[in-house]
Amino acid sequence: MRFFEYEAREIVKRAGIPVTDYGFTTSADEAREIAARIGGSTVIKSQVPSGGRVKAGGVKFADTPEGAHAHAARILKRAIDGP
Repeated sequence: MRFFEYEAREIVKRAGIPVTDYGFTTSADEAREIAARIGGSTVIKSQVPSGGRVKAGGVKFADTPEGAHAHAARILKRAIDGP
């Protein structure tokens, strides 16, 4: 069985295992809001059921909500396929 990362985090959370705050969105504006809610540095990741996200530019680090918005806008435009 394969899960997207955000789905797996929700399963783990429901099992009572602590997880860091996170969010899922298909919008750069909402990525900004989620980053502001989380506070501090965030990681913006594409959600694809395969590997290769980092090499394809699908994982970026943001120190501010505006940075999260900019990274999400770029990542959401990319077609990221795994091996």
